[in-house]
Amino acid sequence: IARITHRGSLPPPVESQAYGEIVTDGAECVFQMVEANRELEHEVIRRVVEANTSATRRGQHYAPVSVLAALVLCLMLGHQGHADAAGAVGAFAPVPAPGLTTPFPTDS
Repeated sequence: IARITHRGSLPPPVESQAYGEIVTDGAECVFQMVEANRELEHEVIRRVVEANTSATRRGQHYAPVSVLAALVLCLMLGHQGHADAAGAVGAFAPVPAPGLTTPFPTDS
């Protein structure tokens, strides 16, 4: 009993020849499976890269929108006399800008 192992997509030429002797067009079948596997791997990698790029792009759009929404909320709360609430919203905003969260006078 002998055991032969190899690394890589394709078997060594001796084994390829043996496949061809055992099964008609056996070596060609192996080559087609290897090609199909490589195409699948490339497709999976392409889709992963596209998904990561899409997620990054979405994040770059959501970040400024959320900061702008927090800023508008701070300004509205401050304008209505809720300086403490405006400061709290500004403190927990994704990217608080110093000075923009407390431009309103307090009663203290």
